[in-house]
Amino acid sequence: MALAVPPFREGLPLDALVWLKTVLLVPQDPEAVGGTGAPVLIVAWSLHYELVFYAVFATFILSRRFGVALLALFLAWWSGTALDWGGPTFPLQFMKPYFLLIFSFGVLSGWLATRHRDEGSQMRGGGELRPGKWFMVGTVLYFACAGFEVGEMFVHQLAASPGRLAGVSLLYGIASAFLVTGMVLAERCKPRPVPRILLRMGDASYVLYLAHFPIISACAKVFTQLGQGAESSLSWVTVSVVSTFVICCTFALVLHWFIEAPLLERLSRRNTTTTPTRAEK
Repeated sequence: MALAVPPFREGLPLDALVWLKTVLLVPQDPEAVGGTGAPVLIVAWSLHYELVFYAVFATFILSRRFGVALLALFLAWWSGTALDWGGPTFPLQFMKPYFLLIFSFGVLSGWLATRHRDEGSQMRGGGELRPGKWFMVGTVLYFACAGFEVGEMFVHQLAASPGRLAGVSLLYGIASAFLVTGMVLAERCKPRPVPRILLRMGDASYVLYLAHFPIISACAKVFTQLGQGAESSLSWVTVSVVSTFVICCTFALVLHWFIEAPLLERLSRRNTTTTPTRAEK
């Protein structure tokens, strides 16, 4: 799609090695490639961290001692650079401490949800971890961060901000961990019916994550052309943002229904037909 549209084509890499690393999700220097180290699909930077996680996790499967040693070595380096959010030069800069700290919040959230999986009946009577409180804290913190960023946007007169502070990203991570923990624990306590549209959006959430950036970029170009002279008005900004949000969700649902779901179903059937059962083994 980017090759077919000239404005998007300008951001594509020309080096074949960069393309190969991009396809294989190999981390690349953000200052040299794509701004995030993922030149074609910018949001793929998080997938780089997923691969690192899988690699570290695999070491524990192969050898627990080696895995612990590798993790200890990494934590020692992390401790030495924790006070400097920028970190050293690439490739060590890739392992930014605050990114990994945010991922650790997700690990902690999963651990809490798993630990209290079978304690739903106790929690209904006012147990140790009350889902409502976790959810409320996460909601307040999340909207506080969003309000701060919106305020910063208007302070800079709707111009490009100097960039999100590492501390704000960290607070978003904490807020998200509280929200996820609260919702999962609430589901453990008392399962509730979920509206079908929310289930569908949940199914399409991964496609939404992968596709939202290029869609937002395209919408920004369109709304900028449509609102010539009105870009600085609050009403036009509100219409543009809300419309872009709806368009992103709609595109994600369409991509999920017509591309992702059929592919997953086909791959699932293929795995079912090719994987021998235990009896066959």
